[in-house]
Amino acid sequence: TSYLVTVRQLLHDPGGLYWSTSDLTVYLNSGMQERDLLSGINRNLYTLTLTAGTATYNFTAVGNASIFDVVGITVRYGNLQVQLDQVSYTVLLKQYQPWTTYQYVPRAFARQGHSSVVLGPAPASAYVSVWDCCVYSPALVAGTDADPVPYPYTECVPYFAAYMAKLNERQVAEAQHYFERFQQHLAIAQSARVGLSPVAYPRR
Repeated sequence: TSYLVTVRQLLHDPGGLYWSTSDLTVYLNSGMQERDLLSGINRNLYTLTLTAGTATYNFTAVGNASIFDVVGITVRYGNLQVQLDQVSYTVLLKQYQPWTTYQYVPRAFARQGHSSVVLGPAPASAYVSVWDCCVYSPALVAGTDADPVPYPYTECVPYFAAYMAKLNERQVAEAQHYFERFQQHLAIAQSARVGLSPVAYPRR
């Protein structure tokens, strides 16, 4: 509901005379997906028990059809946590799966296609693995639904919705203005993240 109020204010349509609630909801959901895709901020951990001899896993099997990228995979081998290297599929076959029948504790993974991951070597047992994944936020449907990602990543979403609305109206110049504001607010949110790279201030 708060998103709808904000985007109607941006579009100077507080009464909803020109854009329906259903259309703006679609645009807002598109804005959340675009933010999640560009920022990678919406991440979840999923636990998956591997199947012995099976090297390929799709995102749905991991636990969520909204996964669009895998940041990292850890395999538990006794008390040891093995952090898998992320490599290309060619390197995976060459270095980690040289024989088709070779099975051991996986040491690397490669993306294949839009929603599959291949482990190398293929697991020799039902190891427990933990997947660090980027996901899309669930779509907003009811007025009481909330964006699962907190401020400041909420600031850019209404601007993307306004951008979509203006594109639909074929007001390209205004659409571009809102898209630039979307990018600006997303960049501000990204730069506000701490712990990534400390700033070195010059000494006097």
